[in-house]
Amino acid sequence: MRMPNIFTLIGEQCRIKGVIIDKDVIIPPKTEIGYARAADAKRFKVTESA
Repeated sequence: MRMPNIFTLIGEQCRIKGVIIDKDVIIPPKTEIGYARAADAKRFKVTESA
């Protein structure tokens, strides 16, 4: 069975809390996600329950 080329890269010194990260995603170094809801909503999909 051949596995597809799927990867996620999380850069150094990232702060990530309470998020779901999809496949084939690159998160640059020093990125913060999950600490400031308003800032996250400008850059990512944010749901009411999370």
